[in-house]
Amino acid sequence: ANGMNCDDGGNRSDPEATRHLLFRDLWFHDLGAGGNNDALKLSGVDDYVVRDCVFERVSAGSGIDHVGCHGGLIVGCTFHTMGSNAIQVKGGSDDIEVRACSFVDAGQRGVNIGGSTGFAFFRPPLSTTVPNFEARNVRVFANRFGSCVTPFAFVGAVDCIAANNTIYGGTHTWLFRILQETTSSG
Repeated sequence: ANGMNCDDGGNRSDPEATRHLLFRDLWFHDLGAGGNNDALKLSGVDDYVVRDCVFERVSAGSGIDHVGCHGGLIVGCTFHTMGSNAIQVKGGSDDIEVRACSFVDAGQRGVNIGGSTGFAFFRPPLSTTVPNFEARNVRVFANRFGSCVTPFAFVGAVDCIAANNTIYGGTHTWLFRILQETTSSG
């Protein structure tokens, strides 16, 4: 299963359910039982920091997987030998910054800005009156990317930016990707 899971207990409409957390100096390694297993799974977490952590050898899933998280900072972390991706930010996630991290052999998508989330898992819940998004206002600044299929992908993302990153060596099929994976009507 996941290495560490932190969530709002399924209380998707309460932004106060889980907030003000610090994950610091943790080592996540040798994870994955063959399914979508994440090292650090965050669902409905607001106002948090992941700082100076190491993520290594995650065979499937993500190093950090966000679903409906808000107000986050990931800084000074190292990601090495990831399965699907190092960081995924989806499901209505907003205002998240990834800064000064190192990504080597970071999987299909080093930082997957957006994704494909089941409608029942969005935080806040999907609306018919306001715009919905997988990820909004995600900032990827001053990171180093070596050897991944694509350093970053924008997937159902709005108002996001990747800037001042260093991409070096290894094999990169794409510099970045812009994709539409989740669609809805009504």
